[in-house]
Amino acid sequence: MLSAAVPGMAATLTVTSLADDGTPGTLRSIIGAAAPGDTINFNVSGTITLAQGTLDIINSVTISGPGATSLAIDGANAYTAFAVENGAVVSISGLTIRNAYNAYYGGWGGAMSTKAPST
Repeated sequence: MLSAAVPGMAATLTVTSLADDGTPGTLRSIIGAAAPGDTINFNVSGTITLAQGTLDIINSVTISGPGATSLAIDGANAYTAFAVENGAVVSISGLTIRNAYNAYYGGWGGAMSTKAPST
């Protein structure tokens, strides 16, 4: 049987690992694979500690965690948690962002920032 993706159909992608090494199932890999309109959810609870830098979001997506007491994104006092490309619309709920850091503002406002579009 042959199947193909249908353009314009949003998908639900599931994070299955708390690691931050870019391997399949990690939040970093799922964000990288997400298309505009996709929803990212989680089949894990605990803490995702950012080890490879800020999570760059280039497409409009919804990130829906299992609950603020069940999942945390930890910036390790070194990284902004999410950098959203200008023009992308992102909804984030059901998770806690902690220990995020914004070097441009002396550490303040590290949860999320915007960035210029990718080229």
